[in-house]
Amino acid sequence: MKRLSNSIRRKVLSLLRAALPAIAVGALVVGLFLSPPGAKGQSSASSDPPPQPSSPSASLQDGFPQVEVVSSSSEEIVLEVTIPVVTQEEAQQDGTAYQRLSLPSSGTTTEIGKPELPAFGRFVAVPRGADLKVEVLADLVETSTGYLVYPAQEPRIDQDGEPDFVIDLASYERDEYYPTEIVELEEPAIIRGVEVVLVRFYPVQYNAAREQLRIHTRFGVRISYSGGAGTFSDERLRSPYFDSLLSSVLLNYSQLGPPPGPGGGSGLAGTNGGDFLIITAPAFLTAANRLADWKILRGIDTEVRTTAQTGSSASAIRSYVQHAYDTWTVPPSFVLFLGDAEFINTNYETVHPDQPPGGTLIGTDLYYATVDGGDYFPDISTGRISVDSAAEAQNIVSRIVNYERNPTRSASFYTDLAVAAHFEDEVSPYTREDHRWVQTSQEIVDYVEANGYVAHQIYYAHPWVNPLYFFNGDPLPSYLLRDKGFPWIGNSTHVVDAVNTGRFILNHRDHGVRWMWAQPEFAVWHVQGLNNRKKLPVVFSMNCETGWFDNETDHPIHGTDYNEVNFAEAWQRNSHGGAAGVVAATRASYGGYNDDLNQGFYDAIWPDFLPYTPSPGPFSNPQYRMGQVLNYGKLYMATVYGESTYRKITFEVFHYFGDPTMEIWTAYPQDLSVSHDTELEFAADSFTVHVTQSGAMISLVKDGRILGTALSSGDGTVVPLSTVAAPGTAHLTVSKHNYRPYEGTVTVTDSPYHLYLPLIVAG
Repeated sequence: MKRLSNSIRRKVLSLLRAALPAIAVGALVVGLFLSPPGAKGQSSASSDPPPQPSSPSASLQDGFPQVEVVSSSSEEIVLEVTIPVVTQEEAQQDGTAYQRLSLPSSGTTTEIGKPELPAFGRFVAVPRGADLKVEVLADLVETSTGYLVYPAQEPRIDQDGEPDFVIDLASYERDEYYPTEIVELEEPAIIRGVEVVLVRFYPVQYNAAREQLRIHTRFGVRISYSGGAGTFSDERLRSPYFDSLLSSVLLNYSQLGPPPGPGGGSGLAGTNGGDFLIITAPAFLTAANRLADWKILRGIDTEVRTTAQTGSSASAIRSYVQHAYDTWTVPPSFVLFLGDAEFINTNYETVHPDQPPGGTLIGTDLYYATVDGGDYFPDISTGRISVDSAAEAQNIVSRIVNYERNPTRSASFYTDLAVAAHFEDEVSPYTREDHRWVQTSQEIVDYVEANGYVAHQIYYAHPWVNPLYFFNGDPLPSYLLRDKGFPWIGNSTHVVDAVNTGRFILNHRDHGVRWMWAQPEFAVWHVQGLNNRKKLPVVFSMNCETGWFDNETDHPIHGTDYNEVNFAEAWQRNSHGGAAGVVAATRASYGGYNDDLNQGFYDAIWPDFLPYTPSPGPFSNPQYRMGQVLNYGKLYMATVYGESTYRKITFEVFHYFGDPTMEIWTAYPQDLSVSHDTELEFAADSFTVHVTQSGAMISLVKDGRILGTALSSGDGTVVPLSTVAAPGTAHLTVSKHNYRPYEGTVTVTDSPYHLYLPLIVAG
């Protein structure tokens, strides 16, 4: 592989093939729709009959590639893959016209300098330790000629311009198809006790010597398992919280068996541990206990440990979390680190290849969560509250508790969100964006507005730029054009006004540095001046460095000041508002990778944001807890991009700053209708609660211990009690997404003879 000067590159390419005819700029449909068997240009790769889909191909939406499960067992899984349409765009490089091919909601091959071709993946659970075999069952193929496919280039960080053009000359001279296989399996990984394999599909192959494409429009895939343990999961590690995430990403989740019941397991006799582990600096213990008390009331088993117990070094904390995961009867599904990096150290393992000034180690909490297998897919959902004082810790914990317990009554807060982005174009005629920033933002806008929300666009472009085309060449909607009156002057005042007025999400795509967004300009000092009180947004800061919290412990080469407050920290430390939580990167992030990560967050919360799979099915279960939203986004991004340093770095740099168990509000909170007895005999083994709304979490707690939990259903839910309660007062909490939690008390009596006093709370 060589980097070529402009003149040499043009000369070499001219030797590879004659110049291709000019093709109009813009997206052109190749027209690869399904054709009946025997149509011209098709060939069969197998004599096996085509697999029968579990749902009709008419379920295809907007040209998205589809992967449907035909059958699944303990011995194999059979899939049908349908590619309805491939799009094409011209890319000019030094006077040579290339074609760039793409599929919606898909990535491309990532071998730098080799032909860039559409690719995507899906997760499949496999028996632990099994040998895997993959085969193509049937294959409908269309062939087209006259192509010079653009070579894959290094992704650029969102702080840099375009990397030097690279082409692997040898791959463009070979008379063979690339990739050689249309299906391959990545190395198996383990996610929360479940061995998984990421199946990658390459539906378009290219023979450069013949200028020929082979498009596989419909094909079947069989993945067979042999040997191994014969089981798909470790039952001890399953939890209702992490299983929710697994059910959203695994094509064959049903092979894991019945899902686990609701939380609250630590109250059972003979059990230890909890679903939520809070590791705190001793100075912040009061705040940690306050958060734990509220989580326990909501039925989430919570354990608090100080660094005096776990150790404060990265190695000590990793050992402690690993031990909890390996030995606790109820292993943690969530871990929160309460304290800045000097109190609770972070991990330094990977040198960032593109982070100035060079040799920059990535600060990451990811490896506290990778406790199962040798991969970098998290087995726990994590968050960090990066504070330096007890007052800051108390403030942010109070805001998080009130966000869930007593949310704002401002109705518009739950319907309005803001997207901020920069239309950057540094190439004449200054009409098409150089990055996907506005395009990604506008895709969010289009979805949420189609679903009843109000999106406020805070977009900026330099005065000499006339925004006309998105990154992919599609035209902007007319209302965003300058000559239609859209101002393109988004600035810090607009962001401040949006947050103070109330927006449940604030999303940003552009350059970033440790202390600010570049455009629309918004910095630490603007965050510190916010006065939004209870109107706390979740902030998706999708750029570079704005989550660089470890300035106290990073290497001196970085030039960070010990007392510096970074952008994400400022949102947590504002005593007059700020954010409920922030997703941000600790170092420079890569364009494309962070765009798909960003889209994954919205697909986590609204599973039809990316309509690329039949429903119901995988990727169709909403995730509202923010730790799971982050992990879902990362796993979705991994289906788009194959294994690479860039994918690994994206997993490492993006963090959630906040409580990972917190659920984001997505609608105005309604009131629950609850009725129950006000007394309970101390020796009773159950308690009945009537909740009109089904699927609500019912939790009965006494003296900081969960007596029992259940999910509401029908005309009265029996809550099994796992332990005998001493006389006194127990607390009953009922909670459900987008409902205000109900809180009541129950008197535990020491006599079997007591008066029935019903309490009815009407919603």
